[in-house]
Amino acid sequence: MAGLATAAMLSREGIASRILEAGPGVGTSWDRYYDTLTLHTGRRISGLPGFPLPRDYPVFVPRASFLAYLRAYARHFNLNISPHQAVQRATYADG
Repeated sequence: MAGLATAAMLSREGIASRILEAGPGVGTSWDRYYDTLTLHTGRRISGLPGFPLPRDYPVFVPRASFLAYLRAYARHFNLNISPHQAVQRATYADG
């Protein structure tokens, strides 16, 4: 989730980014959780920046709805996501 939010806000500032996703697509980890999983924080404070959770969602959002929201968020901001790209190592480079 933090990667989606960071990439979206960078995009707003005109900074290109790419998200490396180890799984087949957005929300892979959420897709693996049990069906009855529900957010324990309310809808009003659980959305990502720049794209609130839909008002017609219940106060405590179920897993399937949150997964749909994450995918809609990525589409809304036209995020550059590379699936099946597990990060093995990262290094800092000047410039």
